[in-house]
Order: sequence, then structure tokens, then C-alpha cells
Amino acid sequence: MEEKHLPYDMRLVDLANKPEWFLQISPEGKVPVAKFDEKWVPDSDVIAQTLEEKYPDPPLVTPPKKASVYVFVITDLCLDVIN
Repeated sequence: MEEKHLPYDMRLVDLANKPEWFLQISPEGKVPVAKFDEKWVPDSDVIAQTLEEKYPDPPLVTPPKKASVYVFVITDLCLDVIN
């Protein structure tokens, strides 16, 4: 949300002693949690995907042509380790 310059309210939670209000919105006690269209989402991948869909600018997704370079670099590194 910070990268997309969106306003948000941050609430810190003691994960060793999760308060009841937090467990009501995240029954499994997962963090982070974000609210979209009156629904609480306790999954960072889903939160990032939803932010990207609802607020495409600025984009957080790596452009395909840069992503393919990353794949080649990682592949080369993995092959070096294997060989």
C-alpha cells in the first residue's frame, strides 16, 4: 500500500498474544490482513494481487521483458551450483 501511495491504517498486533478483535478478522491469526470491499483478506499474495487489480498505477509487477532476464540469471546460477 505504501508503494502504491494508498492511505491505510496500520495496527500492530502482539503475535504471541493475539487479541480477540484480531482473531475475529483473521481466525488463523495470519498477518498481514487487509480489507477489500468489506471482506478481510489474510494472505499477502492475494492482497498484492488485489492491490494490483484495483490500483494498477504504479505497477508492482515486474515487466515481462525484465522478468525473463531474471529467469535466465537464476537458471545460470542453478546450473553452476548443480555442475
